Amino acid sequence: MPVVLAAPGTGKSHWVQKQELWTDEDEWAATRGLHSAEWHRKKHIEEDTIEHYRHIDAELAKLPEDVYMIGSRTLFQTQSCSLIL
Repeated sequence: MPVVLAAPGTGKSHWVQKQELWTDEDEWAATRGLHSAEWHRKKHIEEDTIEHYRHIDAELAKLPEDVYMIGSRTLFQTQSCSLIL
């Protein structure tokens, strides 16, 4: 699965709205109840944060290879082709 990683606030969500091929990881995770803006408003210890994103990675790993994902975190554990901007 191709993955593009870029820093928060760089316009990923805006860019994805104009693309048919790419999926916004935040939106994808939110629609599946895996992640939300509310999650960021709470304090988390490092171990909980790692476990949270590993769970998301496990769900990402179930996606077909023809899904193109764009996100901002750096804990991708999936077998992917990543470009970090």
